[in-house]
Amino acid sequence: MHRNAGTLYFLVLTLAGLGGCSSQPSGKATEKAAAAPDKIQGKAQIAQNETNEIDAAMNADGPSVYLVEGMHRYRLFFKKPTQVDPGKEYIAEGVNAQKMIDEIGDPDQGKNGYPLESSCNSVVRKAWPELGFDVVDSHTTTLRARVRRYPARPVFLVTQLLPVAAKANGADKQAEDEDLPEIALSFIQPAGMECGFSGFKELLRVACCLGPAGSWVGRASGRFCRRRGLGACDYGKAE
Repeated sequence: MHRNAGTLYFLVLTLAGLGGCSSQPSGKATEKAAAAPDKIQGKAQIAQNETNEIDAAMNADGPSVYLVEGMHRYRLFFKKPTQVDPGKEYIAEGVNAQKMIDEIGDPDQGKNGYPLESSCNSVVRKAWPELGFDVVDSHTTTLRARVRRYPARPVFLVTQLLPVAAKANGADKQAEDEDLPEIALSFIQPAGMECGFSGFKELLRVACCLGPAGSWVGRASGRFCRRRGLGACDYGKAE
């Protein structure tokens, strides 16, 4: 009887261990699926002269589009026609192809070339999981050809492209100035300083230089000088 009880206990532990092992990959898969998309922000560039088959396949019947973010210039890969205005700033969400390919790695150690077809297929499926098999295969071929030809030029598969709202010119500066209080500047004539306009000019120069740039005093005194046609530390216009 004790032997049967021990056998039953062993079977229960074995089943529990198998169940825990089988559930672990599922948790990892869910975590990967819930990962936030890559995001870049920059100004759009349109290249009308790129007309080869690879570029045409990436453009979705439109021109070749790039997004410049700092020192990086991303080639955008669209699955459907998208209106993009050159020079306008956009936020793109999706998948950074080279980044994901490098994260997947190459188990063949470069024997089958860079990048692997399976890696490109994973990138396309992550960006656009709703696509059919034939469309996925076509985009995989296009992506692999592009990355193989220009491995150092990043490709970004776009899932969403949003324009960045532009700020009105000078609106923020004007609002900032309106928030600053007026300053009453009173001058005490130093001993030995000449009276008249030249003495006042020197005092005004000192007033314009009060406080470091960006500080409350510096900004407020700068406002005082601007309203009198003088820039900070610039009194030549008063002569």
